Amino acid sequence: MLRKLWRVKKLKEFKNLDKKLDIFAIKEAVFPFNKFPEVDTILGPEMKSTGEAMGIDSDFGMAFAKSQMSAGNDLPTEGSAFISVKDEDKEKVCEYAKNLFDIGFKIFGTGRTADTLNKYGIECIKINKVNQGSPHIVEYLDDKKISLVINTTSEKKSIEDSWSLRRAALNNKIPYFTTLAGAKACTQAINSLKKNSLKIKRIQEL
Repeated sequence: MLRKLWRVKKLKEFKNLDKKLDIFAIKEAVFPFNKFPEVDTILGPEMKSTGEAMGIDSDFGMAFAKSQMSAGNDLPTEGSAFISVKDEDKEKVCEYAKNLFDIGFKIFGTGRTADTLNKYGIECIKINKVNQGSPHIVEYLDDKKISLVINTTSEKKSIEDSWSLRRAALNNKIPYFTTLAGAKACTQAINSLKKNSLKIKRIQEL
């Protein structure tokens, strides 16, 4: 039997590798959290995605927004944002909270996060954690009074206490971000969506 021998091409043999593209290509992992009601949405090292989505644009914010849309996580351009972060993130998150406030979002926060935002001149309405009694954040999420969630945690107890918050956001299809990097990217994306129209281009055109 004759076998056709395929030669492996060296990378340098491919054409147009030196062509510079002024684009951002952002991949987003897709996790089927909605199919597992008891699973926490905080990612662990043992978790594997069931797919990936990608957004491409010349603007980073728009590329990130497209990646979220592709993953079924549409970002809001108005409404209310809930922010509750761990102590070391409280001052750092002010930049992103101010950005959201300046473009028209109403800001809600719990306890010390709300105190920190107000201290730095960012108007923030204080709301109860679940264990502090009604009206609390999960009720606001279930009533669709919140459009976006930024929530970072560290200690085991705080992770357990905020489980119902993350689950309510998921069940109500409310975008949520559990890192400052995610908060930064989502605020850039929302800014881009408000300032620019969404444009689609076939990948072959790139």
